[in-house]
Amino acid sequence: MLRWTTIRERAAIAGRIAPLCALVLVAVAAKPTAKPTAHTTLEQYLSPIEMALSVDGRRLYVVCQGTDELRIVDALPRTPAGKPDLAGVRALFGGQRMTEPWTFGVEPLPDALEAAPLLRRIAGLVLALEQPNPAVTKLITDLRAAEAALARLAPRDPAPRVGTEPPEDGRAYIDHSRDIGAFNPCFPEYEITVDGDHATGTVTFPLVFEGPPGVVHGGVLATFFDSAIQHHHCDVGLAGKTTSLLVEYQRPTPVGRPLRFTIERHARERRITSRAALTLDGTTLCTATMEAVAGDRSRLPAVSQRRLPP
Repeated sequence: MLRWTTIRERAAIAGRIAPLCALVLVAVAAKPTAKPTAHTTLEQYLSPIEMALSVDGRRLYVVCQGTDELRIVDALPRTPAGKPDLAGVRALFGGQRMTEPWTFGVEPLPDALEAAPLLRRIAGLVLALEQPNPAVTKLITDLRAAEAALARLAPRDPAPRVGTEPPEDGRAYIDHSRDIGAFNPCFPEYEITVDGDHATGTVTFPLVFEGPPGVVHGGVLATFFDSAIQHHHCDVGLAGKTTSLLVEYQRPTPVGRPLRFTIERHARERRITSRAALTLDGTTLCTATMEAVAGDRSRLPAVSQRRLPP
């Protein structure tokens, strides 16, 4: 099983890469990256440059130049003699059904990762109040001041810097392939574990996503399924555009309760079909069927990296 690190795990991994790579390293070919232009840099992919096998031979640590990350391969393929099968390992990183994750955009800033869940919680608390409160009045004043200060810092053009001719004063485009709720408070946040064409996870919808009394809004559930299924696609390395999404509501989905979900996907040529279910204590609340058309990584447009501070 191949396990990719989450956004929050990546920050902690940086400090562990050096000692892990002190193990026996195996050099692999890496494609040179193109020299960036003044405003755009082509989105980089894994480009593995070093690999280190754990002492017990059960894990392979791969240092990736393209994304500046450490990837961890569990349960390595083995030869009949019981030795790690390096050809099998290389197969994990090759072919159309790659386990190299699909990414497109820059990673969110740490401030965004901290602000998103905080804003969701605060909004929920404000919604739950019975009467006006001075704390909320002060919060509104502080938020208006913060809005004015951030408006002076943000790019004037709201368009993202994507393509061969990006807007001069546009913004950096954040990668939406996975974990959108981790940096955007308007999306639900969830945990997911991907194992090939099968994925499982947990999600709790806070008060801000309420529709009918105590029940999650149906549109939010559709957004959740679309985000989680695309996350699954991107983690297994074969993703594309959604062509249809059918959500069937069987029972009300409660706000504030830990829920479980499962996703099963089937890819045939360029068509991908996924079926997902959201459950509470084993009872199915709603299901989703999503159809997508697989994209071509080589045709992705250029994405500008974040500008250096002045």
